[in-house]
Formats: sequence, C-alpha cells, structure tokens
Amino acid sequence: MKIRLIQFQPKLEKSENLNKALTLANSSGIESVDVVVLSELFNTGYQLENISNLVENSNGETLTKFRKFAQITKTNVVTGSIPYKNENGEFSNTSFVFSREGEVLNVYSKAHLFGLMEEEKYFVAGNSLNLFELDGTKCGQIICYDLRFPEITRKLALSGAEIIFAPMEWPKPRTEIFKTLLKARAIENQCFVVGCNVVGEGFQEGVTFEGNSAIANPFGDFVGEMKMQEGILDVEIDLELVQKIRTQIPCFADRREELY
Repeated sequence: MKIRLIQFQPKLEKSENLNKALTLANSSGIESVDVVVLSELFNTGYQLENISNLVENSNGETLTKFRKFAQITKTNVVTGSIPYKNENGEFSNTSFVFSREGEVLNVYSKAHLFGLMEEEKYFVAGNSLNLFELDGTKCGQIICYDLRFPEITRKLALSGAEIIFAPMEWPKPRTEIFKTLLKARAIENQCFVVGCNVVGEGFQEGVTFEGNSAIANPFGDFVGEMKMQEGILDVEIDLELVQKIRTQIPCFADRREELY
C-alpha cells in the first residue's frame, strides 16, 4: 500500500488551506497512491477562539471537495480532521475517511481533548472507536493527544487494525515525544502507525510546529519521515510485516488478562 502524507503550514483563511491541501494531494504520482492522509484541523489551523465561524457539517466545502477528489483520482482519503458540527449542533474535532468512490468509510471524533489548550471549551469528546477497511486492510484512527493513551491504540489493534492513522498538530517542544510515541505504539501493537503533522509558525505566540510527519512500522522503524518543510511524502508499506511479526512474536495471545 502506498500512503501519501500531506504536510503544510495552515493559514488563517480556510480557502487558502483547502486549496493548498488539494494541490499537494493531487501532486505528481497520485495515480499510484492508495491513500492520502492530512493533518489535524488542516483546513483551519488551531484557532479555537474562532471555531464557531469555521465549523462545517457533512455537506460543507471541505468534505465535499475531498469526496470529489477521492472519486476523481480513485484514491482513499483520510481527511486529517476538521472542526465539525454534528446533527445535534455540537462541535467536535472530527476525521472522515473516504473510499476511492467517495463513500464515507469512517467518522472518528477526537476522544481525548487536550486540557492544556482548554479544548473541552470548544469541542465535545468522541465516544466511539471503529475499524474500517481500506482495500481490504483493517484500519483505525486516533487524533493527536490520543497518541499518549496506549489503551486506545491497543483496543484498535486487538480488534484487528493493521494500520492506525494519527493526524496531529504536535508542537516543536515535544517533537521527540511525538516521534517516540509513534514508534512505541507501532511496536507494542505490531502494526503501522501513520503520523501526519503540520509545520511552521502557529497562530499562538511562540508556538511552532516542526512537522516530522512519519510512518512507523511494526518493528518501530520509520519507513518514511519528513522534516520541517511543506510538501508530500509517498511511502510504500509492506503489510505482510504485520502478520509476520504477530505470528513470530504472538504478544496478543501471550497476554495475561487474568493478571492485568
């Protein structure tokens, strides 16, 4: 499976972000890409105080355009996340996954809201974890702060996830933590973990995002990694590694559930 990571610096104007994301997604070589992955809040950036003016419903511009992109390019899309307004009028930090035909395969809302940035004032937390399939491969999703909670990725892996997608807005002072956690979650769950971050100056004073979007394989190796630049990264992953290591080192079967 070939995965394309989209890494860029969000601006204040949603239209500018959306156009940049679509341009990067549709860059040369898209015909051989199986899934495009975007970052957390890629269409707005992290401007929570203005969130009521930025939220979209399922028929909004961002999802409509990426649904059409998926259909035209015949590419699966993990839409990072967007500020989403659900049918009850609640706001959430939510990711949609589109199939090659533009069908919605999964909807996931960030389960762990980041208290340091008072996200709970602006979003409701998600309360569901679902598996979905991309071209026959079982996948799961988390968003940013969720990565710090091993239970959530373990539950997805125990349900059969071979790839876990993790869109991020992870700032520079904690970059090494981000990279370490990507590897740790991949090793302990014997799966691929795909982290897609933003890059550049944030909207809050002194906040910088270093990028470093990366894909960790089941051995904890980065099979693809970006630095502090805008652009795309296409990575071919060997899904046979998942079953190979799960057979050779059967950690899930060897768990002592009666003990812990």
